[in-house]
Amino acid sequence: MKTILYNLLALLTIVGMASCTKVIDVDLNEANPQIVIEGEVSDQPETYWVKVSRTGNYIGREETPKVSGAVVTITDNNQTYTLQENPNEPGTYETSAFVGVPGTTYFLKVVVEGKEYTSQSTMPSELLDFELRQTAYFAGDVTKDPGYYLQLFTTDPPNEDNYYQWRFTINDTIKNKPDDIAVASDEWIQEQINGFQAPYTFQAEDRVKFAMLAIPKETYEFYDALATLLFNDGGMFDPPPANPPGNINGGIGIFSAVSIKSKDIVIVEKK
Repeated sequence: MKTILYNLLALLTIVGMASCTKVIDVDLNEANPQIVIEGEVSDQPETYWVKVSRTGNYIGREETPKVSGAVVTITDNNQTYTLQENPNEPGTYETSAFVGVPGTTYFLKVVVEGKEYTSQSTMPSELLDFELRQTAYFAGDVTKDPGYYLQLFTTDPPNEDNYYQWRFTINDTIKNKPDDIAVASDEWIQEQINGFQAPYTFQAEDRVKFAMLAIPKETYEFYDALATLLFNDGGMFDPPPANPPGNINGGIGIFSAVSIKSKDIVIVEKK
């Protein structure tokens, strides 16, 4: 399985023009800030969010400036929903007015100071069910830390192109730092996924929520290209990395409609 780790801060370095994913370079000069948009809807009854910000003048050295006062809407087959800015999180716009449906295309529009930024994303089919199994306690070696591990068992539907993401919450802490998020294409996965091991060690009584997501192809390609950019070592003979393609027309970032299945497990003591 090809697993890709990505750094969300690298959103400051990319521009995607519409769903055709035309890539251009971004001028990161402070005098020419670009609009950065990240958003997601799912097939779960939860609060959906869109974050709007501007690029800074130097990657990673300062927090991305948030954009308040934007007009943010999401449209499905039947209705347009206006997202409300979270008063405790400037630049974050939210709605819980609908529940996403697999197979539906969602249209995003963000208006900032009279300029429109648009995107669209089609939610993949509902995920097949999966099973999580806990291993016996592992004493550790030169390659792995001591502790318990979780293994995933599921089936990748044949004759389809599928793309996945995994998320973990451990003891109520969401694992969302750069090295915590992974995506994969079924090009690298066997039809039967038997024992894919989570990249964390656990201790007895740890409470774990594991979420498996079906993501659109453009979302996978965005993170795949971003990983190439992040992990290019800049050697003498390495070509300059291409900017990752986003799907925000006129701005930077990614808008995704995803299907999610999640399971909770408590780690039990087992030798």
